[in-house]
Amino acid sequence: MTLRINGYKYHEIAHKAGTTMNNVKNCLFQARANIKRMMQEE
Repeated sequence: MTLRINGYKYHEIAHKAGTTMNNVKNCLFQARANIKRMMQEE
């Protein structure tokens, strides 16, 4: 999440993490959904 916030593109994050771009997109989607859910619970 931090890399994306700092302006890295999906393919750059995937390269740094040693994974696929689709995996990065999926992980970020899940992270955003979790944050959104936690904010709604407050």
